[in-house]
Amino acid sequence: MKRWTKRLNLGVGLLLALLVSSPCLAGAYALTPYLGDMYRSGAGATAAGDDASTVFNNPAGMSRLNGRRLTVEAQVYMPSSVFTNTGSTDATGAPLTGNSGGEAGSNTFIPGLYYTRRMNHRWALGLSINAPFGLSSKRNRDWVGRYQYIETGIKTLNINPGASYRIDDAWSFGFGLNAQYAKAKQSSAIDFGLLGGGAPQSSDGYLDLEGDDWGYGYNVGVLYSQGPLRLGLTYRSKIDYKLSGTADFTKPTGFPGFNDTPAIVPLVMPEMAAIGFYYQVSNDFAVMANGTWTRWSRVDKLVVDFQNAQPDLSIPRNFRDTWRWAIGFDYRVAPKWRLQWGAATAKSAVPNSTYNGSIPTTDAYWVTLGAQYTYSPALGFGFGVNHIIFKNRDVNNTGSFGDTLRGTLDPGLDVIGAQVHWRL
Repeated sequence: MKRWTKRLNLGVGLLLALLVSSPCLAGAYALTPYLGDMYRSGAGATAAGDDASTVFNNPAGMSRLNGRRLTVEAQVYMPSSVFTNTGSTDATGAPLTGNSGGEAGSNTFIPGLYYTRRMNHRWALGLSINAPFGLSSKRNRDWVGRYQYIETGIKTLNINPGASYRIDDAWSFGFGLNAQYAKAKQSSAIDFGLLGGGAPQSSDGYLDLEGDDWGYGYNVGVLYSQGPLRLGLTYRSKIDYKLSGTADFTKPTGFPGFNDTPAIVPLVMPEMAAIGFYYQVSNDFAVMANGTWTRWSRVDKLVVDFQNAQPDLSIPRNFRDTWRWAIGFDYRVAPKWRLQWGAATAKSAVPNSTYNGSIPTTDAYWVTLGAQYTYSPALGFGFGVNHIIFKNRDVNNTGSFGDTLRGTLDPGLDVIGAQVHWRL
């Protein structure tokens, strides 16, 4: 029994790791590049500075905006994730029972609000309230990979006040503070038939986990603007969390142990740096590009601190740093209409050795199309669509109960969004 208790502890650790790593596994699902600039695949986020969302993407860009500006956006993320089983087995090598889990994607609504105010010739202030991460995935409770995961999800709220200072006619500097709340959950099945010394898969129970915490960080940016050219450079710091989680067990009647227990998981959300340019080719046409580096290699392991007699656990993750590259265009087709489009590409941060498909991250390509409509000098609207193409990815991962999930994951993601811009 001691051996299986140790194995269960490892399972709890892995599940908690999945719980807190939902955003980290978002190498292809990171929402940050879309926020405020989704219709150009994020290509104009660092250097454009053309609406209030710059307070989040590059606070230095607030120096370009006169008066008071307000942008409200709403995006709907529509992910899909289909798993095809190719020979998953339990600890004895027998086939795992269950279906392929159905469609795991869950539509998620992501709001955002951005406000800037020019104080004088030098200074501008701003505030952004948005959700940098907010995806979820849920499979059938009796699916073939239930011992590794059934449901994962995370919701965040980021509050980011900022300020910019105009150094001279060409250079501006900006900075901001970030208070970010994260709430996450994870559920999985437990093979109590195997733990009790009987037949594997004969008696399933469940483990449901939830945790939340506040984390704090900062962001800075520089913008150079001279004639038709703008160059931007930004940095967003890491954010440290200590997610306080509860582990709730559902177990067969009379089965000893497996009592509900709290746990704390230290988490580091890695820093990001971005560089971009914006060039106004003519009065009607502009081109822009952006590169975003994320230091995912900070996530080399996750440590689980159980709040009882169980020893702490260290879970290897071995993430790798990534670059995301985007290019975008802006074309005025009529006095009140501008078309926007873009494309981007990024590699997954998660290596094959730690990949089980709970968050469907793979190498990805973005294709976006949008439009901006100026209703009046004080009011404008934006709307558009993103289609993200993911490569299929093989899964071959052994879980905490000796089960091995083998198959192919076919993920996808579409995003639709709308914005309203006010000059107050």
